[in-house]
Amino acid sequence: AATYLGLLVLERAGTANVVSVLLRFQLPVFLFVAIVSLYAVGYREASTAQQVGMVIALAFVTFIVRRVSLSIYDPYPLEMAMLVSGFWYQNLSDVFQTLVFPQVNSPKLFAAIWFANSFGNFAMLGFISETWIFKLRPWLKSHVLNWFKCNFKTPPPPEFDYTYDFFDRGHGPNVGGYRRRQFRFFFWRLVSQSMATLSYLAISPMLRFGLNKDFFSVAGITSFQYRNSMIYAAAYLLFVLTVGGIGYLGLKKRFPETFDDMREIHGHEVLHHTFVGFVISIFVHNLLLAIAVGLSHYCVATAFDGTSCLPDLSGDD
Repeated sequence: AATYLGLLVLERAGTANVVSVLLRFQLPVFLFVAIVSLYAVGYREASTAQQVGMVIALAFVTFIVRRVSLSIYDPYPLEMAMLVSGFWYQNLSDVFQTLVFPQVNSPKLFAAIWFANSFGNFAMLGFISETWIFKLRPWLKSHVLNWFKCNFKTPPPPEFDYTYDFFDRGHGPNVGGYRRRQFRFFFWRLVSQSMATLSYLAISPMLRFGLNKDFFSVAGITSFQYRNSMIYAAAYLLFVLTVGGIGYLGLKKRFPETFDDMREIHGHEVLHHTFVGFVISIFVHNLLLAIAVGLSHYCVATAFDGTSCLPDLSGDD
């Protein structure tokens, strides 16, 4: 409500550009935070079958949100647009998902989590292949979209743009621009998953064995459940690094021109202290938010079953 009132004040003051930035960036992030928060809350109460469905649903929603948001951010520099759409949304999803590992009802469910995430990783590599760009993507964009419009006529074959345009955002027929866009998504996805998994490996022991362990659900699970979550996190981190190596070698060998572009783009971002600061700030924000949501829900849930995590301040002995 306060944010909305602020937007009204800014709009009446004539700062339409500021309002546009807030509506394009803040509002979608707020909505997605609500989605992942509901995911974390519902995951604790869900059955094994429901948890599997929630994992797949979250992966699909994140996939759609990342692509739609990139189009929303077209008026802004591509580097910042990709940072928000490719990393911020993805990292919100990954951090919230890793912090619900202790609530996994069955070890077999880790296989569903691995499948959903690994399918997305390899799909990113598939999106830069010639089969996808020249056959599957045009067919989906022409035939399937026309079917939804009740137009069943055979559309003319698409015309591809093979010219080199380093600043193309990848929405149109430019082949090089589209490949760069997809590999940006791939790069930020792996960075996000690595940071989220490392954070769980580093922070969950503190939450389970630290001074504040009574306030977090990770301390209330069995040693068997906690061991499974740590084994999965460590194994998945190795898998993410392996997929990153496969993507690096594959892009370098099959698409050397795109590889050189991506090395220049991400090399500049990694060495730019301001840009790295943005990445760290986004990650810390997501991590603290996920911990806060998990903490508040755990305290509320334990209050209803008579084992509240909150201290007794009544003064009664």
